[in-house]
Amino acid sequence: MKFTCDREALLNTVTTANKGVVPRPERPILNCILLELADNTLTATATDQHLWVRATMQVSDGTDGALAIPARYFVEALRTCDPGAVTIEAADNKTTMESGRAKFVFNHLKADDYPQMQVSDFTETTVQSEDFLDSLKRVVNARSTDEARTVLTSALFASENEDDNSLRLVCTDSYRLALKDLRGFELPSVEKDILVPGRALEEVSKLVGVDEMTIGVSSQHVFFSAGDSYFMTQLIDGDYPKYKNLIPEQDDYPNCLHISGDGDSPENQGQARLKKAISQVRIMAGPDTPVKLKLEKEKLTLSTASDHGESITELDVNYEGEEMTVAFNPKYLIEGVDACPGDEIAIYFLDELKPAVLRGDPEEDFLYLLMPVRVAG
Repeated sequence: MKFTCDREALLNTVTTANKGVVPRPERPILNCILLELADNTLTATATDQHLWVRATMQVSDGTDGALAIPARYFVEALRTCDPGAVTIEAADNKTTMESGRAKFVFNHLKADDYPQMQVSDFTETTVQSEDFLDSLKRVVNARSTDEARTVLTSALFASENEDDNSLRLVCTDSYRLALKDLRGFELPSVEKDILVPGRALEEVSKLVGVDEMTIGVSSQHVFFSAGDSYFMTQLIDGDYPKYKNLIPEQDDYPNCLHISGDGDSPENQGQARLKKAISQVRIMAGPDTPVKLKLEKEKLTLSTASDHGESITELDVNYEGEEMTVAFNPKYLIEGVDACPGDEIAIYFLDELKPAVLRGDPEEDFLYLLMPVRVAG
């Protein structure tokens, strides 16, 4: 195999594929990126045998071939190369990369030893990318990262309402829950709702500059394809928690906090004001220190206290309900605020110990449910 291409384009391609490589894989071959060249189209693939990531690009002066090259060393070496053309040439079990006066020689493995991507009978649909990717970013942070709780590391894709082709995305780690309904979004026909690994969705959500995306679903896999990038992952088998029981109707909440914008600039919007206040009080907090919210009619007081000292800040707000003090995990709270952009943010409370609900645009089909933290005093 031999080809010449632009260094930046090659780096983008292999960096995308490298998302399929995990630390300490089960087999040495999975430390590699599979490079395949045919008719001047270079395909880079990587997998941990649960998630498959593939990216393609065009090259010049190509001689067809395939090899598996160590991902870490290849990507790091490519990053150090000067802008411009790079030439890759493979012979026997060695691959040479030349860029300007720099030369790297890699020991590669046989392409035949690389795991083959599984072929499934997919049902496909094409969607507009912007709303879908934005929804993923807002929901996926609420999943669990504890691999011992496999079902909670996934996102639920549910056909919530067949009449209006609504797709519901749900993630929860049992301490918080994010839910987004995408109207007019038809999930490819499957027999039941599906559980998609959060790791795959996190990588998909980072795609930029794509207008359309193709989603394919089979009995065991799902893929997301946009531009020159392709992600395929195994579905998770299990029963998702009965999350609907956790979400009361909005009218059931007797206490509501509204934080509105204070000026025309983005940093004065309701979300930004609350996020800044949380960031201020976190400065003196320890890693497990909750942030307290004291709710009064026209004032919100945020505070933390630790061995380092204490932080207190106030915001002018509109609060209707019983005066109370509620505490939250600050990381979870600020991620919830991030997921509710807009001029106004609202938080609904039942009491100090029951789940609170964060919303941004009241017309939007999104909510972030967060469990309070029990604190003394």
